[in-house]
Amino acid sequence: MSAPSENMPIAANVVRSKPLLLRHLPYFIGAAILVVLAAKMQFDGYILNILMQATTFAIAVFGLSVVLGLCGQINLAQAAFFGFGAYGYAVLSSGTTHWAAIVSIPVVFGAAAIFGAIVGLVSLRVSGDYLAIVTLFVGQAFMEVVNNVDTGKLGGVNGLFGLDPVHSFGAQITTPKGYFYFALVVLAVLMGLLHLLDQSRTGRAWRAVREDELAAEAMTIPTGALKIMSIGFAAAVGAIAGTVFAASSLAIAVPATAR
Repeated sequence: MSAPSENMPIAANVVRSKPLLLRHLPYFIGAAILVVLAAKMQFDGYILNILMQATTFAIAVFGLSVVLGLCGQINLAQAAFFGFGAYGYAVLSSGTTHWAAIVSIPVVFGAAAIFGAIVGLVSLRVSGDYLAIVTLFVGQAFMEVVNNVDTGKLGGVNGLFGLDPVHSFGAQITTPKGYFYFALVVLAVLMGLLHLLDQSRTGRAWRAVREDELAAEAMTIPTGALKIMSIGFAAAVGAIAGTVFAASSLAIAVPATAR
């Protein structure tokens, strides 16, 4: 039998990948098991408070995992995004507004993403230590605004108190344990979404920018838009953490040590 010539077609073994949901199903199952186990456990007040703080700050750190871990941009404004979400929820869920959580939280999420995109657009021409300085300024400016601008609306140094609990469709969360479960659900959902994002085309592009921005530009990757997107996404996730913190505390104020 003669060897195949160059013009003869050669059969290729095509390996079809599993559907996206099936490939990541173990992660979703693991997150669901963690939530169920946490719901079955009993905690005293002190332990529950520590776990609630740890879960809330873990949500905020997931935003940093995108902008710093995936995209490689130094962002020191995450505290400002956290506060933006907390004060946004406080303003919309107190005073004369009293919006339901199903409305106020998405509004805060979208507004924080826009705020973060604006910060990213302003700082687009700087990187490294200079980007860190710009984002650090955003955090300092945020504290000055909430302390000194429109103190009647934002509470000034005294903050805002008596916030509405998370409520929608006639139900509301009123216990620390309920807020802990709420934070766990938010954390589990974010873990799944960020894992999918990491494996997506956008996640691969972010990693390319992190490894070598000039090489990424040479490969026609829109590095500027990706950096703006990463800061906007980090801001939105940080704002979600802020809303969870404000809702569970029923009060929000800038710490005295940060003024």
